[in-house]
Amino acid sequence: MGKLSVLVLVAIGVALAEGVNQYRSRDEFRQIWNYTDFPDPQSPNEEERLRCHRHSISSVCNPNNIISKTDADAIDNEITKIYKETQCSCHECYKNKHGYAIRVALINEFEKFRKNAPLSKKELLWEAKMFTYLLSQKWRMQGSCNETVLIFYSKNDNVLFTLTREIAGKKLFDRDIARISMAVRSYFVNSDDTRSIGDGLLELIRRYRLIFDGKYQEAFKSVSGTKP
Repeated sequence: MGKLSVLVLVAIGVALAEGVNQYRSRDEFRQIWNYTDFPDPQSPNEEERLRCHRHSISSVCNPNNIISKTDADAIDNEITKIYKETQCSCHECYKNKHGYAIRVALINEFEKFRKNAPLSKKELLWEAKMFTYLLSQKWRMQGSCNETVLIFYSKNDNVLFTLTREIAGKKLFDRDIARISMAVRSYFVNSDDTRSIGDGLLELIRRYRLIFDGKYQEAFKSVSGTKP
């Protein structure tokens, strides 16, 4: 595949076990997803969470097994720490004693709005922007005061995309996302390397945490001697 495409967007603004297993199996081999069909890992419905390959309430939806359960668990743990230990700049965060909320969506490929037409890199990134924004709306990611971040990775499209809502975007700027995404791009060179993709996502999230904590120099350092 070609180089990883990085796009930054600051957006303002129950079944029997057998049936569930069949649903998960079907989803696992599904190649193309529409945002309307994509499951929610924080749904109270167990079947929907299982479609994300998550048993409990989670911040990660991984229906195509892009990463391992172990890596998904590690990402969940890091996201939980960020939520509990960071401070976001709105009254509701202070009142409810929590910080920034991050969620992760991983798929083989996303359905494009422009059908049956070759896409330029710019057009592909526009498609990713729209898919991610609409998914954030479906997942009701307004949070307490738009202090939320959605990380989207599409394996076959070779696209890594981060969406920040208004309050999160006041701390994690678009230029920060671009620099960090470039710094960790080596993890995503081989899209079939499940372990490397998991490590890359975890590193990306840890660096976002450093930005939230004001540790900019650490956040922008290179990986394996490669300049961001």
